[in-house]
Amino acid sequence: MKKAIALFLAAVLTVSGVLALLSGKAFPIPNFGALSSSSFSVGIESFLSENLPERDKLSQLAVRLLYLSGRREFDGVFLGEDGSLLKNIEAPETDTIEASADAIGDFISDHRAGACVMLIPTAVIIKQQEINSAAADRLYNQRHMISEVYADLSGKAVTVDVYQSLFAHRSEYIYYNTEENLTSLGGYYVYSEYASALNLRVRPISDFNIAYAAHGFQGSLASGALGEYASGDFIAMYAYTQYEREYTVTHTAADGTRTVQEGLYDRQTAWNDPTDILLGGLTPITEIETNGPYEEWLLVFGDETAKSWMPFLANHYAHITFIDLAAAPDSMLAAIRVSDYQQVLFAYSADTFLEGAGLDRLTLLTE
Repeated sequence: MKKAIALFLAAVLTVSGVLALLSGKAFPIPNFGALSSSSFSVGIESFLSENLPERDKLSQLAVRLLYLSGRREFDGVFLGEDGSLLKNIEAPETDTIEASADAIGDFISDHRAGACVMLIPTAVIIKQQEINSAAADRLYNQRHMISEVYADLSGKAVTVDVYQSLFAHRSEYIYYNTEENLTSLGGYYVYSEYASALNLRVRPISDFNIAYAAHGFQGSLASGALGEYASGDFIAMYAYTQYEREYTVTHTAADGTRTVQEGLYDRQTAWNDPTDILLGGLTPITEIETNGPYEEWLLVFGDETAKSWMPFLANHYAHITFIDLAAAPDSMLAAIRVSDYQQVLFAYSADTFLEGAGLDRLTLLTE
């Protein structure tokens, strides 16, 4: 062990000397205690950003050296024992949580809409067994936050607890390893809890055929050297088989451009983000029409997690309108008639909700 440590420090010092010669400035040489903290990696990143044109390659080298030293947290991203990359979220201002909950409550009161709220915990809290216990103890308590928001909305909206189900299935492939989102399987468990809460008949998973795409892709969390240590991902597409269904997905971009897609999945486009195979991605407004026996319309205010669970909900509604409040222009929001919908769903990942999710813009919607 002592030999390994000595070799590691020698490598760090060698790199330090080379970098100092290239830049003409002092490199942040660490003591061994600094290697277990974030200060060394932050110092390296700052040094490279300021001084070297090859900083990306050198930054990757720094990550490799830190990995060899035993570090498993890099700029707020944990490398799990199973090869998953788990992004931590910071504790927000209390006012932000209260403002978001109040915005939802006011919207429900103003529109007298039948509403449902579903806050989805992120991978880092559900899969905390994949990181060391000391790091897990420092995580933001998402479950407590969700419980407080639900308590604030008690009596105003149906609240859906998806935490328990996701935690029970935490050993399954319910979150992508390298992308901040639920997989389709995770989306199925979320959908099941929503359907149960609204007394809809949950379609058993055996009712779906599953096809796969984008085997081994790596998402946005796997940038740089971190991707070398992360497990790859794949996309699963669930097709309902019990009755014949036809789906039409319409995307409306911020500039008003509309594109129409037949079916819930788009495997033909070369997506930069492979998860956009699901629904063809999400735009400020995304609509799904289904030719099933149902007549109800659902209005969804949500985020990227909708790609995982909305395909399952398409089998329960004639029309679903998804709105990204943070991206939709004022004119688009003003054109939405809430009274056209029998059900409203607010569905956000915990991190999106903590950032506000554009919920302050709900006042732009008309009756």
